[in-house]
Amino acid sequence: EAIGFDLPESVKGDRRVVVLTPDTGATKRTKRFQETLRWVLQERFQRNINIGFAHGDKVRLNDTNTEITTIIEDPSFPIVNSLVVSPDDILATGSTYKGIEEAVRSRGGEFFAACVTHLIGTGRVEDNLEKVPRIYATRTVDPWRIGRTSVIDKVQFVDVSSIFAKALKETHLNGSINSLLTSLDEGSGSTGDF
Repeated sequence: EAIGFDLPESVKGDRRVVVLTPDTGATKRTKRFQETLRWVLQERFQRNINIGFAHGDKVRLNDTNTEITTIIEDPSFPIVNSLVVSPDDILATGSTYKGIEEAVRSRGGEFFAACVTHLIGTGRVEDNLEKVPRIYATRTVDPWRIGRTSVIDKVQFVDVSSIFAKALKETHLNGSINSLLTSLDEGSGSTGDF
């Protein structure tokens, strides 16, 4: 269950990390991502790691374009001079991440990575992700569209097959998949090379 999240060594120093939700509807799952990332980095660097949180909001202009209209930062943990990570459920055209990268750069931060569950890759995805440096994605869908573009060189796939296998086993045996959801909270989950 290696997650393979290679944050720069500068995180060991004073470099801040901010998790940015791409829209206010994703706040709850992004907060969970923030807590998991904090736990994993503390385990890796063996010290307390504070991770900031920022709210982004977007307007979907049409099927292929979105606009980031607002970013609300924590004044005590601003985006300026921070590495920014933004998780989302689906990356289709990449227009959301294009807007996030522009907004982060305009605030003096560095957009480090997009983290997505479903990597689709339609429309002008190659143009939209030109300035997005890296993408972490699970293999929940076949990435054949992305494989035909230069975007594939930025993607690191995260294998989640063992998690699905455990969920299927628990379901088949009338067990509980809640144990999969709480293992990280209890510090017993494997994180591999996060």
